[in-house]
Amino acid sequence: QHELRVPLLFQIDSGDYRLIKVSGDDEIDFRDKSWPGSLKLVRGLSSHESFGRWSNGAIVELHLLTPLSGTVQLTLIASAFGPNIGQPFTLRLGQQEKTFILQGANQEISLIFHLSEPTQEIGVVVPEPTSPRALGLSSDDRLLGIAMHKLQIKQVGKAAQAN
Repeated sequence: QHELRVPLLFQIDSGDYRLIKVSGDDEIDFRDKSWPGSLKLVRGLSSHESFGRWSNGAIVELHLLTPLSGTVQLTLIASAFGPNIGQPFTLRLGQQEKTFILQGANQEISLIFHLSEPTQEIGVVVPEPTSPRALGLSSDDRLLGIAMHKLQIKQVGKAAQAN
């Protein structure tokens, strides 16, 4: 046991050792079969595939274990499916929303959020969830819209402290 003199985001203590997270930066690789320890809950995503994960429905929800605050940069690598190509998606961080447009090939979208209060919720709103079956492409009935490859969460600045 050693005293740590750095701010910890969270820690897991097993008795013999501790796992700690000291940085607010995080990356979610949707190609991985399991979720990183920074995620508490995920909704609206299909199962793992070699490229990442498809959205399944109108909204993708990611609930983080640790709240984000201050200025946060979200960088998403993704592509759109079918009628969603060229349409506005909405990325939510807490109560704030920003729109972005994707094409059919992988793109990197980077958005800055200035949070007035901490949040643990990230969401993506899909403009027109559509099944490959409805388009005559396959027998897949999932309502696809966005293929998510990676999401980087970077703490750019801290929230201003009230005096």
